Amino acid sequence: MHIGFLTCELKPTHGWARYSLDLLMALHRSGVRVTALASASTPTDFPFPVHPILPELVPAPRYLPARLGLRIPAARVALRGAELVHTVVEPFSHLGAVAAGSRPHVMSACGTYAALPRLASRLSRPVYARTFRRADGIVCISEYTQRVLLDVTPSARSVFIPCGVDGATFAQRVEAAQPFEKSGPTVLFVGAVKARKGVIELVNAFTEVQRTRPDAHCVIVGSLTGDPSYAARLRAEITHLGLDSHVTLTGRVSDDGLMRWYKTADVFALPAMNDGPRFEGFGLVYLEANAARLPAIGTRDCGAESAIVDGETGFLVSQSAVVPELSAAILRLLNDDALRAEMGQKAHAYALSETWDKAAAAYIALYEDILRAVRR
Repeated sequence: MHIGFLTCELKPTHGWARYSLDLLMALHRSGVRVTALASASTPTDFPFPVHPILPELVPAPRYLPARLGLRIPAARVALRGAELVHTVVEPFSHLGAVAAGSRPHVMSACGTYAALPRLASRLSRPVYARTFRRADGIVCISEYTQRVLLDVTPSARSVFIPCGVDGATFAQRVEAAQPFEKSGPTVLFVGAVKARKGVIELVNAFTEVQRTRPDAHCVIVGSLTGDPSYAARLRAEITHLGLDSHVTLTGRVSDDGLMRWYKTADVFALPAMNDGPRFEGFGLVYLEANAARLPAIGTRDCGAESAIVDGETGFLVSQSAVVPELSAAILRLLNDDALRAEMGQKAHAYALSETWDKAAAAYIALYEDILRAVRR
């Protein structure tokens, strides 16, 4: 089986890129012949052909449709021989469909851009709407993403295939890490500091946690530069709440530093908040926290619903009452050592079972079904 892919950069730098990298590597391990068209900054030292000829997607470029139109001839040549074309990032979907020609075209819906036919510019909306309708399959990485897709494109041929995680390797790295010194329980957040991640809501919930557990500490690990105004609001809120000595903003940390924080923490919390049309598509960090034996707390009405088994691997709280429900969930785990340990064990086992190789098998089954239908 030879599948051609259109994707962004193949680097673990943001959600799209990491999903693309993990998926393509898992498919290659499973014996799929992979050819990738990727953004210009992508290295080419992969065990499959990579053509870095596509525009960068982060930050979003201007005049993307025109830029993609110029790549049509090169895309057709690079994908010659592929039996099926899979566009992994939604903004490239029209180019993928054109490059596929008479061959099947599959797409991924990774979150917010599942609503691209509604969110795109007025001139681009009809093009994306037609591309989404005509796709032979649209893979949604969470059930919430699938609901958004079908709300915008009711006729879409969609399937839900969750993301995976290399849980065994992640767990080994955490186990080998040296924890940081601490004087009390630690609540960990990992992700870019921006509104969609619910960081200010977490800090507000932590105020209530502090009243009951004054020895508790909250550590926020992630970039502070993606949305500087939000980061400034976060710092001001921490000071206003009197939490400067109880909340740590680390910014980006090394991989080793990240493993140390996972080893140090007692509970993981990322209360994703829908920010207008933007929402958390899945949340691989929940599974990574689980691999580190940490119960994970996320929110309903976003992709976290597909990453967390509520009451077993962590808790889901409502976005509409996030502060009181989040503080209650954190305190429940911090105050009950037995419950925290039991959920941590279940979370660990779950993370080890949700592998990218398992996800790759589901993708391969989808490709085979589509190709079988075409050949009839």
